[in-house]
This record gives sequence, C-alpha cells and structure tokens, in this order.
Amino acid sequence: FSHIRTGKWSSIMPLNLSETFGFSEPIRAIPIVEPDASHTVGLVATPREPHTPLVSALLDEAMALADDFRAHH
Repeated sequence: FSHIRTGKWSSIMPLNLSETFGFSEPIRAIPIVEPDASHTVGLVATPREPHTPLVSALLDEAMALADDFRAHH
C-alpha cells in the first residue's frame, strides 16, 4: 500500500487492516454504510472420505456458520 502513503491515491480496506500498516501520517477512514449488500458464497469439496484435516475443519466451520445464519434469519 505504498501508493496510499503518497497521499495521491485511495483504497478500500477494513479499518483494522489500515491500522496495522502504521502509516506515519493519519489517514482518513470513511465508513461505507450503504448500500447494505450481501453475496452468496459457495463452498465446493470433492466427495471423498476421509477429507484432509484442513478441508474437514473448513467444512465443519462452514456448516456451523450456515446453521447459525439460518437460526437468526
């Protein structure tokens, strides 16, 4: 993000990420609150057993998040 440090460019990033860069000059953060957008994301894995530990953990977490989302919407 050296282009941002020049002061001539801008970027869109999470606020906490911008804080980790340690800019010497303060930067201006403008929250994006509209429009409220959402996107559908799919997860695809080969249907084989056993999955690698990483794939198993990812699928387990995705299922837990999906269950939580369905319970609250």
